[in-house]
Amino acid sequence: MRRFKDSIFARLASRAAILSLLCNFLLLGFTLKSAEAQFTSASKQWVVLDFVNKSAHGGPALGGAAADAVSTLLLGTNRYDILPRETVERIYKELELTPPITRELDVLRVGQALTAETVITGEITESRINTSAQGKSADVVLVVRGIDVASGLPVLGAAVHGQSSERPGDVSDDVVLNEAVSYAAQQAVNSILTQQVDIATVLTTPTTRTVQLNKGSRQGLKNGMEMVVTRGKEQVATIRISDVSPDLATATIVRASKGVAPGDKARAIYNRLATVTLERGGGARVRSARSGGSSSSLLSILVVGALALTLANGGGSGPGDLKSEATPLADNETPGVKLSW
Repeated sequence: MRRFKDSIFARLASRAAILSLLCNFLLLGFTLKSAEAQFTSASKQWVVLDFVNKSAHGGPALGGAAADAVSTLLLGTNRYDILPRETVERIYKELELTPPITRELDVLRVGQALTAETVITGEITESRINTSAQGKSADVVLVVRGIDVASGLPVLGAAVHGQSSERPGDVSDDVVLNEAVSYAAQQAVNSILTQQVDIATVLTTPTTRTVQLNKGSRQGLKNGMEMVVTRGKEQVATIRISDVSPDLATATIVRASKGVAPGDKARAIYNRLATVTLERGGGARVRSARSGGSSSSLLSILVVGALALTLANGGGSGPGDLKSEATPLADNETPGVKLSW
């Protein structure tokens, strides 16, 4: 059985099953092609690499099937030029790489060899087979990342839970696993589509530490957002948005390997990937990437506030009463407390 799961035939069978499950999604996508064409004027060249299956079920074939599902769904949106699998397999051979690729350097080598803008990688971190009197089902956790080839930085990401329907009778594990992967792939692609922010162009550099971009809040830019600045296929800086208007934005240079110049391109960095784990009692637990940071920030604020209150009541020497007021910080997301006396 193990030899069969690791065989080429098993991989092809899994991928065929995944593609058949995606038919409904593709039919919907094709009916929306004209509307999607208005979303972007030029397709972006992306490549999807084989995903790593770190779970206890399905073997390498399940990781490959997950990659094919994501690739097919992205292609169906008509927003991206997804390079065909045959082209990717050829580059694997030319670079003497064995999929799935796990080293970041090798991922970038493949992207550069294919002159792709973005490389999509992923992994199945957990899987579970559920059996009951009603039948069999499966759960998977799928993590998908989009890597900017010029900088090597993450610009897209999704961590999702996929669950199959409960199948009665004598159903193989592969059937319910493939269905769960198909559902997870749809969830991941939906999440990625909501993260899309227009690539901005540097208009001017008013000072040595600031740049002005030709995109603003209408195109998805927000205060505090970090972006990577590239010139051709080379990273030159990272910046942080400090002021946004509807169609323009000003950013502060955080790090620079070269001077930023008009015409350079800026792309949003995505570093808020959630943590998803399967629960013993069923289902999955999703922990937001910001929850830990916000909780620790809030705890620090409460400690400082309590200390200030103690000093004001007991050991303080200044006149007046201490007043505290809840207020967000500059990014409008991090909690803060304003103290006055």
